[in-house]
Formats: sequence, C-alpha cells, structure tokens
Amino acid sequence: MEGIRYNVLTQDDLRVRQEVDTHKVGELLSIAPGLAAVLLRHCQWRPERVQGGWFDNGEAFHVAVGLPSSEDDVSGPRVLTDRTPNCRCFDGSPGRPSRSSGCSHYYCDECWRRYIRLAMDDKGPRCLPLRCPHPSCVVPVVWELVVDVVHDADADTMLALYDQFMLLSYVDDSGGRIQWCHGRACSRAVEFLGSSDGDDSASTDVLCECRHGFCWTCGKEPHRLVSCDAARAWVDENRPLQASLDDLKRATGSRTWPLIWASRNKCELFGCLLKEAKDSLDSLQLCAEQEKEKLTLCNTDVVAIAETYSASKKTVMDHTRETRQHFDSLVKAAETHFQD
Repeated sequence: MEGIRYNVLTQDDLRVRQEVDTHKVGELLSIAPGLAAVLLRHCQWRPERVQGGWFDNGEAFHVAVGLPSSEDDVSGPRVLTDRTPNCRCFDGSPGRPSRSSGCSHYYCDECWRRYIRLAMDDKGPRCLPLRCPHPSCVVPVVWELVVDVVHDADADTMLALYDQFMLLSYVDDSGGRIQWCHGRACSRAVEFLGSSDGDDSASTDVLCECRHGFCWTCGKEPHRLVSCDAARAWVDENRPLQASLDDLKRATGSRTWPLIWASRNKCELFGCLLKEAKDSLDSLQLCAEQEKEKLTLCNTDVVAIAETYSASKKTVMDHTRETRQHFDSLVKAAETHFQD
C-alpha cells in the first residue's frame, strides 16, 4: 500500500534469514550456532544488538542471557566420557557418561532426553528458553545439546519439531518487527520497514500475498483513514452493530466491507438500512409460514390446491424480491462507504 514499506516473507525466506544471522553471530563471536541462536533470541534476532551487548556490556550481557562468566568457555556443551563422581544424574546413578550445557552440572543422555521432551510437550514453542535443570543454574540449553542427546526412535520427529519452534521464534521473538499474516491458513510473515513519510505511529495497513490485509499497528482489519484509537473506540461503542455487520459480511461474502465510518451520520444510516433489511426478512419468514399454513388447510380438490399454491408462490416471491432489494441497498451503501 502507498506510503508503507514492508516485506512479505515465506517460511523459506524466514529460515534463510535465520540461518544467515545465526552463522554471522557464531562466526563473529567464535561460538556454536546453538549458542548464537540463544543470544539472537535474547536480542530479538538482531545481530547488531548481540554484537553491541557482547563487546560493550560484557559481564552484564552474559548474566542477562544466563551464560557463565565471560572468562569461562561458552563455546558449547561439555561432555564427560569417563566415570566421574561429579555426574549429577536424575536417577541418582553417579559415574555414567554425562553432558552439561556449558556449566558445571552434568546429566546423562537419558535424563537430558526426558527433560527436553517433557519441556517440548508441556510448553511447545515456549520451551526454547529452557535452562539447565539444576535449580540454581540459568545456563541455556542449546541446539547442539538437543541433537546430541536425542537419538531414539522419535529423534527425527522431535528434532523437526524443535527446529520448527526455532523458526516460529524468529517471528514471535522479533519484538514486533515481524508479524505472522492474520489471514486464514496463511503461513507467511510480514516485516514492517516503516512509513515513507517517517510517521510510523499512524494507521499502517499492509497486504499479504494471500490478499489478506490488516493494520500492522493494531492487527485489526484495514482502517487507514482513521487512527487505531478512533477505530477501537468506534468498535467498542458500536459492538452490537458490529456483530450484525460481521454476520452480514459472512452471509454476503463481501471482501470490501468497511469496518469504520468517518462520521456518526453514516453509522445511523447503516442502522436504518440494517433495520429495514431485518424487518423485511422477518416479514418474509412470516409470509412463508402463513402461506404454508394455507396449503396445509387446503381441501383435496386438485384445482383448488393448484390455485392456492400458485397464489402462495407469487406472494412469497414478491416478499423475497422486496427483501433482496433491502439487502442489496445495504450492501451497496456499505461497499461504497455510504457515498451514494
């Protein structure tokens, strides 16, 4: 739409961007991609913020993300392959081969697998900020650790699901910079780049490739002629009327039905047209019931039945035609924003 700059992104586009950003941060900081993803998610998937936090804030940034001291090795998970009493296994069996997520708390693969699977089942995409299971530790669980410990029969399914959670995070944790399209069954996302006039506070309507449009600021249907606050106030004030409008919109299948009118007069005009249409519909229903009753009470004479049916049919068709005219007037007025 004119004056608004934005990109429509497919899931493949999002995945490529995510991989590029992750590789860029991992290479810059010499850390594993999984840890780079943790830092990016903390910084709303903005590589420049990760760079600034890592080099400018140092220790404070490590603490905020949940990493060990900047003097410690944070390049990735650690593994103990020998029998050591330092292993803290969930089932209380010390000395088993164990891993940590970069901290000093080690658990066996089976315990890690159960811990990660339980988090994925219970929290879904919210499992990504998963931390070390030790009560006093906040070191994050990274992708490499998940890959290392998930190697049972459901490994492919579990890893694919975790990978999908990561992709969702690229939009959901972007700080509002990217939003999923609100269209039904659409899997695209929209990245808002700003207004050409520099005013990003006004109504900002975007249009996805699926042809669904919505206001970027409030997420509702387009209302570029009025502000989001005015649109919200109008909807709150006329909520019962809006419900009737939504019913008619679904009934007519119109894609251009307006949600907002610029003045109170238009609202009142719509109310009058809607009342006429509803009254006409009620009249049609009553007429049909009365004519049905006449046919039910009609005698068995074939000629009389035929005459009664013909008269009833004409009466019902006349009422139907009148009702349709009322609804046509209502739809036309709404689609032209009550200009005619």
